Amino acid sequence: MNTKSFLIIFLFFSLHSVLTRAQNYDAVVASDGSGTYKTISEALNNIPASYNQRHIVFVKNGIYNEKIRIDNNFVSLIGESRKKTIIHYKQLKTDWEKNRDYEGPAVVNIHADDIILSNLTIENTQSLTGKDAFVVFSSGTRVILNNCEIKNVGSNSVQLYNNHNGMYYINNCKLEGAVDFVKVCGNAFIENSEFYQHEAIGSLWHGAFNNENEKVVVKNCYFDGVQHFFLGRHHYDAQYYFIDCQFSKRMADKPIYHKTYKNPENNRPYFYGNRYFFFNCHKEGEPYQWYTNNINHTKLYILSANQTFKNKWHPRSAPVITITDAWIDSDKVIIKMNQKVSISSPFTLKTSSGKTLTFDKGRGRDILLFTTNESITSNDLEGDFLVNEGKISPSIAHLNSKHIKTITNTK
Repeated sequence: MNTKSFLIIFLFFSLHSVLTRAQNYDAVVASDGSGTYKTISEALNNIPASYNQRHIVFVKNGIYNEKIRIDNNFVSLIGESRKKTIIHYKQLKTDWEKNRDYEGPAVVNIHADDIILSNLTIENTQSLTGKDAFVVFSSGTRVILNNCEIKNVGSNSVQLYNNHNGMYYINNCKLEGAVDFVKVCGNAFIENSEFYQHEAIGSLWHGAFNNENEKVVVKNCYFDGVQHFFLGRHHYDAQYYFIDCQFSKRMADKPIYHKTYKNPENNRPYFYGNRYFFFNCHKEGEPYQWYTNNINHTKLYILSANQTFKNKWHPRSAPVITITDAWIDSDKVIIKMNQKVSISSPFTLKTSSGKTLTFDKGRGRDILLFTTNESITSNDLEGDFLVNEGKISPSIAHLNSKHIKTITNTK
């Protein structure tokens, strides 16, 4: 085979691969114009306000100099590659406060639930170390940061700030900043990630405002930074768990602490005392006494991701979709699921008796309406259902979802 023929075949299969992958997404963003949109904001702004199932936006490699705001629930923003799909913007919080815009003070502003950011680099390119300069801000819950790089030399890089029912999952990320640069309210589970502190101050901040059981669990993470950086601090009640973590030799011999002020009027309520827990953590160089094991082996099971969220959310893998009820309404079939689901179009099911049901309405809900051209009775709705055409998946934010071939009927 000559070089020209090989190149043509290579380009064909490369293009076929990109097109095949693109068919799995609801929108494709490409700065060079090869996608359905040239900017991420354009793709997000074109999601209908009434759209209530998962909407997946694929972002091709490129540099996107823009701030974005996510207002729709169930949005996934997936980059082509972690290092080469870059969203950046230059802004201090003080600059935004002087000239407020709708997007918000961060590079990525999340005002919705069940959001996934994956395979991206997000950077605030302002250059002042320690000044408030947000990279990701979220007021929503069930937010996932997966395989991302969050870059910033300012403070408060990541603010996950729903203080009513906030649940957050961070996996395989590199997080940079200064002064409380990962700031969490509610419950968070952070694993397999790297922290880098650009100032000799605390990295991780937690606030348990409304529930004494709220906590941040950090597992298998590495902490590094400038000389004498320290692990974290807090102003309100907080609860920290560190499991299988590694600390750089540059970390100061300074435990996590409750920040107070000389003027007592500036101090926040503090009811539950110091709650800092460690298991199997190690530091390069000389060890420090304050991170020795103080978690009982028998309690480790409660520190899984699912248990951190009290089984209200399974970020790694959503609960299996099942049918909880099904009935006939005139010439329609109504099926009740155990959770809200996202459905591709077209979508059909086959009953255990071999009847075909065609999806009609209910996208993004847990009650779905189907039509059929066949005579059907209640007996046809017994047993499991087969996915005959299309795809169905949980709408709630999660990382892994297997293609479902059979939906178990539990009614």
